[in-house]
Amino acid sequence: MIRLSIRVYWRGCGGRSAYRFGGYFVSDLDLGEVLRLARRAYDSAVDAVLRGFAAGLPYELKPDGSPVTAMDVATERCIREVLLSGSDFGFIGEETGVSGAGALCRWVVDPIDGTKSYIGGVPDFGVLIGFAMGEEFVAGLAGFPALERVYTAARGLGAWENGVAIASGDSDTAAFKGDSDPAAVSVKGNDDGDDSDAVIVNSDSEGAAVIARNDDNNTGGGSNDDGDDNGGGLTGIVSNPMRAERDLGTGWKTLCDSATFLRVGGNCFGATLVARGRMNFYLDAGLSVYDYAALVPIVEQSGGVMTDWRGARLTLRADGSGSADSVLAANTREHHAQILSWMGGTTDA
Repeated sequence: MIRLSIRVYWRGCGGRSAYRFGGYFVSDLDLGEVLRLARRAYDSAVDAVLRGFAAGLPYELKPDGSPVTAMDVATERCIREVLLSGSDFGFIGEETGVSGAGALCRWVVDPIDGTKSYIGGVPDFGVLIGFAMGEEFVAGLAGFPALERVYTAARGLGAWENGVAIASGDSDTAAFKGDSDPAAVSVKGNDDGDDSDAVIVNSDSEGAAVIARNDDNNTGGGSNDDGDDNGGGLTGIVSNPMRAERDLGTGWKTLCDSATFLRVGGNCFGATLVARGRMNFYLDAGLSVYDYAALVPIVEQSGGVMTDWRGARLTLRADGSGSADSVLAANTREHHAQILSWMGGTTDA
């Protein structure tokens, strides 16, 4: 097995083929190998995650009030062991903390995103493994064990679902490269693009499953580039509507009035629906960096845009925290700008 490492050079390293981040050039790092290691880590944990999901596990509340199960901790330890035994990079995990804090390259892991769903028997929870170089999220894996779906992406290598290249609806900006998933995996499940086994439900107690619905006369939305007939407007999924209502104020009302419909819940699965072009946008808030590090490359490499609610880029800080606690993913740049205007934000992405 190849052990992943990097070589770092100061500026002016001549004609080396390298990534450039800040004052450094980084060479000899194959992002395809990064994805393959991430997939090995995911595969090492997925069976135990599914057994726990089927059994229904007790939970405790963390100081911030969020639930955690023994499986959250065990899954992260398993993933961490595989990643760190196969690479010389730093690690940021929701449950086990930070190692290699000063590393230029860092893994960012959420072992079970959507623990409430996991506890409650709802299958939209995910396992997130992100990879950052400097402040930028450049590769990611989002696996959904109960839905038998695995999404992978890396800068310049495209975005993939179960080994099939995906586009958010803007194929001109999707980064397809090659004929096969660089993670080179064999997966179970439905590869024909049918979403009949995908379940999206309200993951919290607030609100109805559909919180906004407009008629065909709605003029607030744009066209849906993925070709679906949705009445001429935009469709979205919102994981934290109470936070959106609180923080956006009149922007939230404008969004609800303008979108064709909004669905509540979905956890991180909502971002993958955007990456596949099945939803035009995804909103979430109250997040930490491990909640979105893996999702940014998947959305971006599919041709979409993912920023915070102000339209600013999502980045990783030196201390291991993220630049924002809110995210907006859209399947095209035009839709992103439209939704930001409804929300009252601006874009510098």
